[in-house]
Amino acid sequence: MALETQTWLNLCFVEKILRKSEGDNSIQVIDIFSKPATAKGDNYTSDMIRITVEFSRDQGGHKITEKKSIIAKVSPLNEGVRQDLVEQSGIFDVEISMMSHTLNKMNELLGPKHLVSAKGLHAQKNPTLLIIEDLAPLGFRMADRLSGLDLTHSIMALHGLARFHAASVALCEKVNRYVT
Repeated sequence: MALETQTWLNLCFVEKILRKSEGDNSIQVIDIFSKPATAKGDNYTSDMIRITVEFSRDQGGHKITEKKSIIAKVSPLNEGVRQDLVEQSGIFDVEISMMSHTLNKMNELLGPKHLVSAKGLHAQKNPTLLIIEDLAPLGFRMADRLSGLDLTHSIMALHGLARFHAASVALCEKVNRYVT
């Protein structure tokens, strides 16, 4: 994936997303830096880009500068079989719906100490992409897919899966229908 060809990734685009997700129209993006968020081969149905944003905002009458990292998950473009698979299966559309609606509602039910996913910040078509919060600054990391997990992390994953299942059942009962 050639990062330099992504014309949508610019200061104005990122500023709109940050202003909306932070609920703060005083945000002004100063600079952005992007790099691949995963190793080649770790993600089959999308390209993951880590975007580090330097921005300023008004706080208490003073302008402060902050940095934040977000993840762009981009549907493959012009890549033949891979692109066809994603488009024909509709999996990216389902993921966007899950991240934009369902998982946010599940997280609201569970509260901030037991979140089941990163927060969905923005979704769009053309190019099809999803912007989510980056969990790396919170200490999360991708395990090596070939090495697997140790017992402690396997148990943590199962607890997370149990919370996910419980929250999905509670949400389904709350809205009295499946939400996808």
